Amino acid sequence: MEAVEPNKVPESNQQQWRCPLDNTPLRKQVVGGVVLNTCPRCGGMWFAAGGLDEVLARAFADPDGVISGDRRAGARLQQYGYERVLRCPQCGREMVAGRYGGGVSSVELDRCPGCGGAWADGGELAALVEDLCRPSGLGSARAMGEAIAGAVRERERWKEINQAGGELGRRASPLDLFLPKIILPLGAGVQVQNFPVVTVLLVLLCSGVFLVQVLAVEHLQQFFLSFGLVPQQVSQGRQLWGLVTHMFVHGGWLHLLGNMFYLWIFARAIEDELGPVGFLWQYLLCGLIGSLVLLLVQPQSPLPAVGASGAISGVMGMFLVRHPRARIPTLFIRYIVHVPAWLYLGLWVLLQLLALLAVPAGCSCSVAYSAHIGGFAGGLALAWLYRRRSRRSR
Repeated sequence: MEAVEPNKVPESNQQQWRCPLDNTPLRKQVVGGVVLNTCPRCGGMWFAAGGLDEVLARAFADPDGVISGDRRAGARLQQYGYERVLRCPQCGREMVAGRYGGGVSSVELDRCPGCGGAWADGGELAALVEDLCRPSGLGSARAMGEAIAGAVRERERWKEINQAGGELGRRASPLDLFLPKIILPLGAGVQVQNFPVVTVLLVLLCSGVFLVQVLAVEHLQQFFLSFGLVPQQVSQGRQLWGLVTHMFVHGGWLHLLGNMFYLWIFARAIEDELGPVGFLWQYLLCGLIGSLVLLLVQPQSPLPAVGASGAISGVMGMFLVRHPRARIPTLFIRYIVHVPAWLYLGLWVLLQLLALLAVPAGCSCSVAYSAHIGGFAGGLALAWLYRRRSRRSR
């Protein structure tokens, strides 16, 4: 029989996870009655999903007992934010810096959006206990319970998003991978008389937002959740601004370039005919219609939808009604062919429908086909109504 020190567990029972800071093998240690993986060099601690909640719940009854398990208790803490990127010792995913329970404490931890675990640098657990569990801190069982409940909700939300996001590669249609590379419009085949002020401003605005994302946004996932269209939230009457703001946010530079390319190709002719004001409100309305269709198809999806695709699809629908016989110069594999607009856009919307039908019921997808189809239908309807009203007024 082997004796075990109060705060140690036998080496034979350890998993060889490594410290995300210095790559030192982690050792098992009992802190507050909970077995944790700790770094013998820097004093950092790894909490598996729910482990930090359990330790803090025990710390409320015995804060000193938990603080004594943090070898660097009292050390000066530093908030790194996105100045550093740590990888989860358990699953290898990049961790996200954030405060416990959605901000109830000033202590910044690193959380894994994949497995739900958390990493505390040496001294951070002790500081967190001081913040939450001392009478001078939150100081009540109710407050402590609310903090833990907030952390659980936050962890579950990230887990949902991560699970939905993990299906993206499997759910996207193969058409999205190769079709844009072999069938690419090079123009609209329509002469434009006036400078497209709104079209240029939309391109600049979307590009500017993307630059802000790249240069200034620390927590990009949280940015998408805040300004993207999250069907689960909107269906419950929350974050309604996402119905509009998602049109100006993009998930990557290829996403941005693709959308702005199609906007430039088809929007100039429509703005030339409707005028800047008429074009702008119909563009936004098409985007809103696309959003509503997405909500009808995937009302409980936790995955944020971003991009101007729904609104641009509406512009393409308007173009089809107004210029069905326009000859669109199209790069087909290695050749340039002039395709009638009705054929090119008809084929495009047919492929969107087929791709949507290929997505299994209840599954999320990396491409919001339903928003594309909804926006396109909205553009068709608006152009048809506008043309009908114009004929009556003659």
